[in-house]
Amino acid sequence: MLRSRRELGAEAEDQAAQHLLGLGYTLITRRHSARGGELDVVALDGDVIVFVEVKARRDGRVPEESITPTKAARLRRAARAYLQEAGNPEHPYRFDVIAIDREGLRHHVGVMMDSAEMLEHVAEDRGGPVDDELDADDRGQQREDFA
Repeated sequence: MLRSRRELGAEAEDQAAQHLLGLGYTLITRRHSARGGELDVVALDGDVIVFVEVKARRDGRVPEESITPTKAARLRRAARAYLQEAGNPEHPYRFDVIAIDREGLRHHVGVMMDSAEMLEHVAEDRGGPVDDELDADDRGQQREDFA
């Protein structure tokens, strides 16, 4: 039986949350509605807040391709609102993308949500898990400019 889009999304977010926990992340919240949009998963990787966008496809399309510049702008606004609500707008943070399809789960670490070029790179890189996009020393050093 085919699952609804909502069921697929919830299942993918569950799978992503388990993946992050397995990597030692601490989950802060899931499906957080903030001014500007929804954040699928908010987690901590050490002292760094990680805003995780989860994308799943069952129809053979590439999940990463659904993160358009418009969607990225919504994520940036939602992240900025989350940080403001938390009372800590200067806290170190980054964006990750977890894509799930028939080929499995791919975790893109430190995605530059302000760069269409980076979004295209993420969509093209489907060769497997890419947790090593940033060296361990560089994880968390990335900050986005919400200007």
